Amino acid sequence: MKNWTIGRLVTLGFAGLTLLIAVICGVAYQRMLAVERANAKVVERSLPALALVGDLAATVKENYINVFLHFLEKDSSHMTELEKKLETMSASLSATYEKLEALPMDETERALYETVKQRRADYRSARNAALELSRNNASGAENAITQNLHPVFVAYIDALAALARHIQDSARASSDASVQIIRTTRLVLVVGAAAALLSATIIGFAIVRRTRRVLGDLSARLSAGSTQLTAAALEINRSSQSLAEGASEQAATLEETSAALEEISGMTRRNAENAAQAKGLSHQTREAAEAGAADIGEMTSAMNSIRAASDKISK
Repeated sequence: MKNWTIGRLVTLGFAGLTLLIAVICGVAYQRMLAVERANAKVVERSLPALALVGDLAATVKENYINVFLHFLEKDSSHMTELEKKLETMSASLSATYEKLEALPMDETERALYETVKQRRADYRSARNAALELSRNNASGAENAITQNLHPVFVAYIDALAALARHIQDSARASSDASVQIIRTTRLVLVVGAAAALLSATIIGFAIVRRTRRVLGDLSARLSAGSTQLTAAALEINRSSQSLAEGASEQAATLEETSAALEEISGMTRRNAENAAQAKGLSHQTREAAEAGAADIGEMTSAMNSIRAASDKISK
């Protein structure tokens, strides 16, 4: 890690923090789903089931009271009204049972529900028998209610109560599970936040330390470079002074050269004038030479004539 660059430290640090936060969020999300499922079980199944079982128990108790009222009633028309009311309540019970059966149940709830249905069948048989005796004002109607119907009624109510207790226990267990999940999620979030903070601190410290080291190296390099640059500037200054002195000497030499060139230029002009005069003299000399050559030719011809004449004279 000592040789890592700052960019690599920052990249790996943020990648690690991102991964840690993603894990924390994933765990929290799973826990939230578990809480949601537990709450859904309570809200969508347990509470409606408890309400329906409570309605069943209340209706059954009212039904049982109406059977007693039927036994005590002497007016046949009132008896008929009570019987219609009992039939209406039985139909309402059947509709409530259909709603309860539509809800999801575990194995225990299903077994308790089957027991309730059996107790209902027993209760309906005993109730119908008691109503028949009560309708006919038979002497065994009271015993049919107190000895036969009442124990079956109590068993029926107990079965409904057992089913309600199991649903309550299941709802309580789901609620406790939700509370436990929430506590665990809170602990996970606290620990995850502490881990993320610690990781961020360590990574930040490593980045700062690495940055200081890099800046220190850079400062040392800049200081060394500045020293070298100062030395080079001094050398350049000395070179500039030498160059200036050389330039001054060259300037003096150029002045002397310029004067010499002017002098040479004057001599060149004079030489050109002298050359022009020499050229004129040469032209005159050539003309004189040409004239002399002509005279020599004539003299030679004359000498030849003289020689010929002398030869003739000699002969």
